[in-house]
Amino acid sequence: MSFDRKVDELISPQGGCSGLVIAGLDGVIWHEGGTLKGRITTEELQEMVKAFSDPREFRSNGASIGRELFMYSGSQSARLTGAPQLHFRKDNVGALAIKLDRSVLLATYDGTDIPAALKAHSVPQPKEDLDDLCDY
Repeated sequence: MSFDRKVDELISPQGGCSGLVIAGLDGVIWHEGGTLKGRITTEELQEMVKAFSDPREFRSNGASIGRELFMYSGSQSARLTGAPQLHFRKDNVGALAIKLDRSVLLATYDGTDIPAALKAHSVPQPKEDLDDLCDY
């Protein structure tokens, strides 16, 4: 499956993500779509990458995602991949950031549960599958 098709699958109604950004660890956007297209900034992504090492700023002040303030709701590492994850909420919108070796994936979704299609590309999959999506 091609990179673009995987991304489109996540943003589709079946995928459950309302917005998606894939960027390098320097904050340079590689791909964006859905509700985040044209709204996320390099600076926001650079702050996100810093927070994987030290989320204190997000704990205190929240995170700007698409120029909107989201509450930081925690972090964890995926069980199988070890990929660090940051979780955010704003009203009925959730956001999940996943850091890989060379990239960061940021997805937004409506509701309280992380969409199954996003879970399939983050938590339960081997790191090689994540590399196929995010380190293209």
